[in-house]
Amino acid sequence: EAAASLPGGRILVGAGHYAERLSFHRGHDGLELQGRCPDLVVVDGGGLAAATLSIFASEVVVRGLTVTGGRPGIIAGEVPGAPGLVLRGNDLWVEDNGGHGVLATGAGVLVDLAESHVRRVLATNEVSPARGVGAEQGATLLLRAVEISGVAGITLEVRGTGSSVEVEDGAIGADPSSDDRPAVAVHGLAGATVVLR
Repeated sequence: EAAASLPGGRILVGAGHYAERLSFHRGHDGLELQGRCPDLVVVDGGGLAAATLSIFASEVVVRGLTVTGGRPGIIAGEVPGAPGLVLRGNDLWVEDNGGHGVLATGAGVLVDLAESHVRRVLATNEVSPARGVGAEQGATLLLRAVEISGVAGITLEVRGTGSSVEVEDGAIGADPSSDDRPAVAVHGLAGATVVLR
């Protein structure tokens, strides 16, 4: 708790299954959350209608853990009147979440994920499909060596003018859902940009 209360603090997370929903705000700028490895460190939001990991701070680094049981798993969002938000994630497993696996939302928000997996994302209601990863309202999402699979709906969605997603050396799979919803690998809307390399 002491490390989380100071800007630039570092939290080392030991092996275990943690029933937690974590939220980092502007007072946590520069925070690093380091798990031992995703096989051994699980942060579980418990399936409630809230994100397991909410980031509203800048230059946050999260690595070496599994994020599960959230709706969405990870959200990084804009703080009005504050400078841009940057979340860097590495060696993350984002699994068994609802709605979105990872969502970047708001102008000036950058989510940079590398060497990670987003798997098994389910729809949260009968109307809206699940989305593996998404960028909206002017956010930017960079995916390097990220695998996205097992999404009951849209694997990668980017929407809104100024929103962009860049995928480098990743695997994006559209998986048919069990409830006859169409499976879509990449979905871009309303002036958004998608770059696949």
